[in-house]
Amino acid sequence: MSADAPIPDDIAFECRAFARFLANSETTPYVMSHYAQLRPTAALSATTSARIIERGLLAAARLGSLPLRMADGYARFFLPRALLRRRLLLLLAILENSPGSERHLNSSIEGSLPMVGVRVIASGLASTVCLLLGIVIFSPLHLFSGAADAPPVHRH
Repeated sequence: MSADAPIPDDIAFECRAFARFLANSETTPYVMSHYAQLRPTAALSATTSARIIERGLLAAARLGSLPLRMADGYARFFLPRALLRRRLLLLLAILENSPGSERHLNSSIEGSLPMVGVRVIASGLASTVCLLLGIVIFSPLHLFSGAADAPPVHRH
């Protein structure tokens, strides 16, 4: 995909949803074009991508922040090389190097020690609840599609 080519709606939608999840920000044309251009580098083999769990995680991730957080939490512990995780990490790398969002992503939490502690604990509790919900929702799909994680794809 060339830099001037129009970005398909599904890729643009996915990029915006992932950017809100990762950086709590909207995408810029810079981020969108780089994500669309580099997205194929995060691909898995055709047989792995066709697995029900891979498709289920991506479908849930496109539904909004809470389903995305559940899908990411599940994938983090049970499918760390899943297509969803690969795409999230790709976009995170782009955002970390993007003029619009790098400062937000590369800065620390500010505030008094008790408030920072409360925010960290609240975030941990929310992540735990999302992981538990993700286990309930995604483990049947995972078992049905074969429980083995996707082998890494080496591109040389």
